[in-house]
Amino acid sequence: MKYFTRLIFGGIALAFITHSQSFATTLINENFNDISDWKDLSQAIAWGNNTSPTSAFFVSGGNVSLTTEAFNYTNFTTANSLKTFTALDRQFTTPFDRNNQILTINFRARWNAVESKGAGESGRLIVALNYDYPRGGIDLNLNSKYNNFDTTWWARSAYHLRIRAGDINNTQGTALLQYGGGLNSAGEYETYNDFLTPQTPDWWLPGFISGAGSVSPGVGSSYPTNSWVKTAKGVATTSSMRYRYVLKPDAQEFWFDANNDLIFQTEELLATMPLPLTNLDNSPLYQYFPTIERIRLYWRGSGGATKGKVFLDRLTVTTSSILVRRLKLASSHINVPEPPTFFALIGLRMLGFIMKWKKKH
Repeated sequence: MKYFTRLIFGGIALAFITHSQSFATTLINENFNDISDWKDLSQAIAWGNNTSPTSAFFVSGGNVSLTTEAFNYTNFTTANSLKTFTALDRQFTTPFDRNNQILTINFRARWNAVESKGAGESGRLIVALNYDYPRGGIDLNLNSKYNNFDTTWWARSAYHLRIRAGDINNTQGTALLQYGGGLNSAGEYETYNDFLTPQTPDWWLPGFISGAGSVSPGVGSSYPTNSWVKTAKGVATTSSMRYRYVLKPDAQEFWFDANNDLIFQTEELLATMPLPLTNLDNSPLYQYFPTIERIRLYWRGSGGATKGKVFLDRLTVTTSSILVRRLKLASSHINVPEPPTFFALIGLRMLGFIMKWKKKH
């Protein structure tokens, strides 16, 4: 990984490129031969005609998708619907600390059908990064917590990637990166309120995340006016393609391996969203989330088996640690990524040369 570093001594500026040492740790390496390592939220509610815990997911050939039966109940307004519980949730072994670390999520996906125009919401796929889970984790006991609002039973949303079913020429059904969501700067999953009791929520919607301020994601201007950034065009395809979602200490990124050559080229970085420590741009309900506890995968499926089916496979989650050296020069502090020993020696020799030159002049 290359870093461009500039050091300033008095009126002299020294700039050079270094390579940081990065140590990768694999948190998840999922081939989806089964989903036993995941919390299946669809088993936490009675949906359809089922009276016992029933999964809405089907696993075959290393792919996971919604079952044919589930597509009949992917609405969220009726008592026997799936209520957006079509989600898989998995805890990291240890919470991910963003301080000088990078989280990288790689996965493959394909859609049963894509849309050449329109928002593509029928085939929405979300990769969410969550925190603030209840003590003891998610309670999957049937119908136990889906309408209990004593606490955040289904966690809080920190950041997420939203891929809609727009094809590569669709300028509406694009992908989005977003922070937080809802009416709380801490981020929140939505709840459903019917027209009979609009002030009282009926049940949680643990797959729905609105834009910050409870606005529709992707409608209107991008960050910093709103809580998201968008790709220029859609990225959904009917062939298995590779995608990458990256969370850095100061930004989140979305990559699409458009030529399917197994390498993410520079031009395949389609969206970047700054994530500053403080809300410098006065973005709505902005908050910096230092710790991530889990990943959640959500299938919208509202397009039915014809338009809403999304197949996901080969998902990995890794972290990379960035070593940082702090140099103290007079009253200045400069953070510089730790280079290998060879580059460190060169830097020190150049620094000594400059200090000697300053004494002579």
